[in-house]
Amino acid sequence: MSREGRYRFENLNKYRVAYRNQLIYCYESLLSKKFMLYIQHWKIKPGYHQKSAERFLATGAPFPGVKSFSRYHAPGSLEGWIVVETDETKALYEHVAQWAEFLDWETTPVLVDEDAGSICARIYG
Repeated sequence: MSREGRYRFENLNKYRVAYRNQLIYCYESLLSKKFMLYIQHWKIKPGYHQKSAERFLATGAPFPGVKSFSRYHAPGSLEGWIVVETDETKALYEHVAQWAEFLDWETTPVLVDEDAGSICARIYG
């Protein structure tokens, strides 16, 4: 294998290990049943793109009161998603209220496959 090919392979393995470790962390925290996962879908209201971008750049849009979160932006659109892990739904409400002037929101509690599978097995198994 060439030096370049070996470098790509080693980096790919690093990403795989990091991703696996993140999944293990999320799964272990869900086993405690203290924290729930939510997906928040946001859309910028018409006429508010510049104002919302300015606030985002100025503040970084912190999300206090949650265990973890990751934010995703859809390129070429005015929408995105936030995946939140928290035991405090008030933090979700507060974040939505802080951005309600600029964004429309939908918040959905979600389960990982293992939890959904065990429920299906209990009902249909």
